[in-house]
Amino acid sequence: MFDFQLGASELLPEPFAPTFFAETVARVCVWLESQPDTQSLLNHLPALELALAAHVKNHDTELLTLTTRALERINADANFEVVTNEMLAAIILLNLRVFQVNHDAKFQDAAQGTTRVATRRFDDKLDFFKTDTSQVFYTDANARLGEAFYFAWRVLDDQTLRPMAGAILGQVGDLFDGNAGLYQHAELPDGARSETQSLGAYTAALQMFLTASETTARRTYMPRASILADFALANLNIETALWIERAKFADALLRLEQFTNDLRYRDTAREILKNALGEGEPNITAAPLALAVEHAEHFPLHIVLIGDVETDENAKALWFAALNEYASSRAIEILHPIQHTVRIQQLGYFASDQNALAYICSGLVCLPPVSSVEAFKSAMQTAF
Repeated sequence: MFDFQLGASELLPEPFAPTFFAETVARVCVWLESQPDTQSLLNHLPALELALAAHVKNHDTELLTLTTRALERINADANFEVVTNEMLAAIILLNLRVFQVNHDAKFQDAAQGTTRVATRRFDDKLDFFKTDTSQVFYTDANARLGEAFYFAWRVLDDQTLRPMAGAILGQVGDLFDGNAGLYQHAELPDGARSETQSLGAYTAALQMFLTASETTARRTYMPRASILADFALANLNIETALWIERAKFADALLRLEQFTNDLRYRDTAREILKNALGEGEPNITAAPLALAVEHAEHFPLHIVLIGDVETDENAKALWFAALNEYASSRAIEILHPIQHTVRIQQLGYFASDQNALAYICSGLVCLPPVSSVEAFKSAMQTAF
């Protein structure tokens, strides 16, 4: 069993799986070179996410070519009208992330097309995404689409997506009971509810709350994320979940630690991943595990913007520039220089009386703060 009472460990933890990421990427590369059919690609979308992350990490142009060609096949051949909501959310996010990397408009167009498919599944009366005529709200699938819509709202600058994302966030919040936990599904508006032991539901909800915080500049979502994580760690039989689901949950904890500086989340995530590595082999199925291991050893991007994004146009421009940067996992924090002084001090940063400041960290490398979009973009080139 896992020890979820771990205290804060050393600031520079030793790598625990130094070759797993590279070995898994190599298997994914061989698989992509074999030109798998569309259904195989759809079944292994995290492998494409891994290939994209490896391209950015290693500046491997072949991996980018393989990834974009595979995604082009998906966009051309897949019948998006019949894919699950979970898969649709993953396709939206993958297209957006590829667009952030190569700025090719066809991936932007594909993301817009798939968000339109998802929008047609949104029930305006019940405020959630459906795939059939039932009134059952599935937390995992809806939270994933909610996160995708928050992300797409900013990358595509599509204001119509925000209300739907917000509705899903509200529904998920309503389905969390402080005594029972987060229900995986419920018949709305007032029907029967399921059990509360689905690890996937907690993972999807955590990621949605964190992305919502990034895209809205509201830190009020942070306590919600922490409450969910703490409940799951205290009450769920996490060790009985599938190893791939445990890896995804650990990845969410790693991202939460970046927003909170609570090293319990990082240490617990690493413990979960160490156990999962005993069950997962470095192959295309293990892509989520490989990404989580990489994030545990080298979190790719943490940006802290100190400024008033409501009234300062330069601060807002820096925020939007940060939102449009690719990272396989990231934490973008918007801190008001007066309202969030405690968090600023916790990070060891300082605010300027003259300009908004953006602090950029990748892994253990943190750059000097920048105060303009041009300097921000130049710094991002240095960080990666």
